[in-house]
Amino acid sequence: MSDLPRRVPTEAQRQRLDSAFGSYFLVTLVVAAIFIMAAPFPPLVSAVIMGPLVLPTAWIWMMVIRRRDADRLGQLSAFAARRRGGRRPR
Repeated sequence: MSDLPRRVPTEAQRQRLDSAFGSYFLVTLVVAAIFIMAAPFPPLVSAVIMGPLVLPTAWIWMMVIRRRDADRLGQLSAFAARRRGGRRPR
């Protein structure tokens, strides 16, 4: 484990990561779909071949980057509820 301080990306860097990984995931998904349809062997074999390319990208984008966005939204919602106090929305 490193003793160096952890570098926290800014919001703009997070948005760029989200855009980059989202685009990369969609491109890999399209390439995999084309490969599955055009391959000379059965679709299941094609899916197994393309899985190692698509699955890690999907995991990084959805479980790491998008989850952080959902956590941030939850924090903002909790903060807004605390700020409103006992007042109810109209």
